[in-house]
Amino acid sequence: MKNRFQSSTSVCLFLFIILFIGYSSGSPGADFTAFPVSGEVPLTVSFTDISSVPDGSTIIAWNWSFGDGQTASIQNPEHVYTDEGLYDVTLTIDFGNGTDSLLKQSYISVSEPPPELIADFFTDPVSGSAPLTVFFFDLSSGPIEWWDWDFGDGSPRSTEQHPVHDYVDPGLYSVNLTVGYANQSASTTMTDLIIVEAAAPPLEPVAGTSSILTPGTQYTDQHNPDISGDLVVWSGSGDHSQDIYVYNLSSGGELDITPDERCGTPDHQYPDQVDPSIEGHIIVWVDGRNSFWDIYLYDLESQTEILVTPDTAGSNQVDPIVSGDRIVWSDDRDKGNSQYDVYLYSITTGEEMLLSPDMTSISLEHPRLSGDYVVCEGYDLNNWSYDIYLYDITTAVWTLLTPDTPWSDQKNPDISGDYIVWDGIDEMQGTQDVYLYNLSSGTTMLLTEGTASTDQMNPKIEGDTIVWEDNRIDGGWNYDIVLYSVTSGIAGLITPDTATNQASPEISGNRVVWSGYSDLWTWDVYLFTSGIEKPLLEAAFSANVTASRAPVTVSFTDQTQGEPAFWFWDFGDGNISEEQNPDHTFIDPGTYDVTLWTGNPYQRAMERKDDYISAGSPPVAKFSATPQSGLSPLTVQFSD
Repeated sequence: MKNRFQSSTSVCLFLFIILFIGYSSGSPGADFTAFPVSGEVPLTVSFTDISSVPDGSTIIAWNWSFGDGQTASIQNPEHVYTDEGLYDVTLTIDFGNGTDSLLKQSYISVSEPPPELIADFFTDPVSGSAPLTVFFFDLSSGPIEWWDWDFGDGSPRSTEQHPVHDYVDPGLYSVNLTVGYANQSASTTMTDLIIVEAAAPPLEPVAGTSSILTPGTQYTDQHNPDISGDLVVWSGSGDHSQDIYVYNLSSGGELDITPDERCGTPDHQYPDQVDPSIEGHIIVWVDGRNSFWDIYLYDLESQTEILVTPDTAGSNQVDPIVSGDRIVWSDDRDKGNSQYDVYLYSITTGEEMLLSPDMTSISLEHPRLSGDYVVCEGYDLNNWSYDIYLYDITTAVWTLLTPDTPWSDQKNPDISGDYIVWDGIDEMQGTQDVYLYNLSSGTTMLLTEGTASTDQMNPKIEGDTIVWEDNRIDGGWNYDIVLYSVTSGIAGLITPDTATNQASPEISGNRVVWSGYSDLWTWDVYLFTSGIEKPLLEAAFSANVTASRAPVTVSFTDQTQGEPAFWFWDFGDGNISEEQNPDHTFIDPGTYDVTLWTGNPYQRAMERKDDYISAGSPPVAKFSATPQSGLSPLTVQFSD
């Protein structure tokens, strides 16, 4: 028994010694830890070496492989994983007389982060008159599960993605949008984003009388009228070209002052004359008879015509305006390429002067003249936008009136005395408004507040009365003509009964002329006289005889409804009459159109009857006899 115990004890002791020696001498082993071992791109991981080596040995090198193609050779490296995936990590240690490696498979787990949650939105419109309907469009990004809108007006919030909201009261409103998912959210607030104006008062019709001035021209265009006192001019297209017409409101007389037979040239048999301007007895216009556009002048008193721009071959002179003794226009003779300077001409002396020699980077267009001031729109060739410029003839100084509008167009200026008007783009709304500038105070006032989402443009002024084109009535489709008093601040409608575009108004005293688009897709000239109300004028006539043998004398009877004051008859045979009830003899056989123009200082009307008078050939006596000779007694048969 004792020997078995001793023998057993010896074996155990031997094994213990072997294990102890092996443990104390230290078997080499590479090992490491990492933190963190999982996360989102980009993931920074700290690696810690915990390798063991035999006693008396020292690790002299570490070689790390991070599984993404990157390596390191320091003991405790830090590494950034930039792509998602599972990564194997290997550490190899070198302890002088040997190496050891450890591979940990799929040790590092890197995932893509969820998309960043960003709240964003867009609105349209951002301004307008109350009540204002605004469309909100969510532009947020990320894994969005819900939306929360605060419209800033105390109304109930919305949880729709793209809500529509009505702002009832005028004011400035900040809008907040919060979006989110699970327990994550993002928010954005746009301060004072929505501008709601008090609605402009409704336009009431202005008391007065309206009338067409170009009846009977339904297949041609009559446009760009101007007015001075009792005289109205316009450009009208006839058979071959556009001519300049002048009409006298007091007498009813109409005259073509640029007939083709006088203005035509061998190279331009039917030249166009357009864009007339009148003051007193002087009319100026743009004329194409010399290949390029020139400025011509016609004196109604002397019935003489003058070429104002004789030495401008190869260039264009456009947009003339006459005021007093002066004419101004835009001229590209110096800059070329339809880039314009402004020239001034004295009717009395015939002298011409360049007003803009130093405005080399501005194209000055559509000048208007009043007293010693010229106002025009200027196109900045560097900023590509229009501004309003003022020129003082006495000091030869140009002034920029709209310095705070570098990115929006300010156009179509006009001037009268102390006031300048123009239309400018509303940068928030993208629509046009009318502005008034006071020369004495240097202040600018918006005249069309509360008209957001509609256009008011092309204003003209005389004294304290302004007219402009306005499309607020027809929901933005067609333009009407509005009359505004600076003194009262009241705007009224002078075209309440139109359903087509009305354009290019001009004003003189209590009269306004403009171009109106007809149902036949052509333009006519119209007149409005404020403060004078006349019954409707409708031309009509009859004749006692409409068919007979020539010569036939016909008695015509005026049956016009309203208050006609003058009459112009055209009998179709080259003869005319200004009597109310004329008698006329048609001498030659034929069929004749008869036209009656009638009117008064406020209205004009016309009736035309085609093929109204039929004048047949007169009887001719003729007979035959058989026989015509023989012995008596002779019986002869006569035939009519």
